[in-house]
Amino acid sequence: RLQRAAVRFYDCRAACGKMIEYCRNFASEASVYCSHDPALRDQIIKWVAAAPVAIKNFLRKDSGDPQELLGILSDAECTQLFQAPHQPLLVWDVLRMYVFQMATDSPLEPMLSATAFKTMSDSINGLNSALGMLERLASTPLPFIYVAFLRVTMTGYLILLPLTVGQAWGWYSILVELVLSWVMLGIE
Repeated sequence: RLQRAAVRFYDCRAACGKMIEYCRNFASEASVYCSHDPALRDQIIKWVAAAPVAIKNFLRKDSGDPQELLGILSDAECTQLFQAPHQPLLVWDVLRMYVFQMATDSPLEPMLSATAFKTMSDSINGLNSALGMLERLASTPLPFIYVAFLRVTMTGYLILLPLTVGQAWGWYSILVELVLSWVMLGIE
């Protein structure tokens, strides 16, 4: 049963890794497919950089801190993002709008433009898939046995700590015990 917590941690790392992979791929695709329009390319890359922040804010149920995107998005774009009820969906919508603009304004031949549109749309879908994985992980509680094991282990450690360091540290051991108790019991 304790193995579930390790699997959950691994799954979370894998989902975050996927998100980073899709962001990097998307930025690379925008650099190549939007080389004809540097302003559009920069807009796409800015919003790709905002995607992980939007996902973090959504998972933490927090509106976010505009300082995180200072120098990336404009003040108006930050306000729009941080006031959105579902920040990742706003990012996906903005990115889809820019990708559509890239496909319709592209000087590439139609087949290449369609391929670029499909590739970049797949990257948006991949980001959305990574968000879904992270949502499932965030809404899954830790197994009760794991939480109970942590409680018992921490309590046992805190009970035995004064016996091991009390004589060496004297009265300071009370202060150390209080601080450690506050930190360790606050983990949950």
